[in-house]
Amino acid sequence: MGAKDYQRWLKSTGASNLSFQPTAYRGAWTPALCGKGRERKMKTVYLSGPIMDEHEGVARRWRDIAESLLSSHFRLLDPMRRNFRDKEVDSANEIVEFDLQDIRDADIVLVNYCKPSIGTSMEVFYASHDLGKFVIAFSPFSFQDCSPWMVRYCTKILPSLEKACKYLKTHFIDIP
Repeated sequence: MGAKDYQRWLKSTGASNLSFQPTAYRGAWTPALCGKGRERKMKTVYLSGPIMDEHEGVARRWRDIAESLLSSHFRLLDPMRRNFRDKEVDSANEIVEFDLQDIRDADIVLVNYCKPSIGTSMEVFYASHDLGKFVIAFSPFSFQDCSPWMVRYCTKILPSLEKACKYLKTHFIDIP
């Protein structure tokens, strides 16, 4: 059902306890119930950022901070919950397939764009170009120093993790 079809249906039923909420999954729009006694589902955020070419403590640290800032409002998908350390070569297909599934399951992708990373760039492109998802990045790079590909396929690039989390809370928390 497209946005206009849903709005026509809503008008024809006279339903007042329904609102229209976009869901960015393959460009689909879905209705969301928000009447009394109906809770909205938390949005899901995939945590994208360098892992393989990053020291584990660094790759883990920002994800822990994101979890402390977002977990009360969002469901988080952290690819580091699966431990493929020292098995990257043997498990390459598994790693990629699990990450792609997480991205499909997510509503939004939060990206740590702290350095060039092939995996992170591929995740950003897949989420934005192929699935039409919101991709919110944080980066220490000035706009001029960002890759044109990251600028094009990230919906928004902010200067810090804290500002990116604030942006997510401001724009993506459903208030019934």
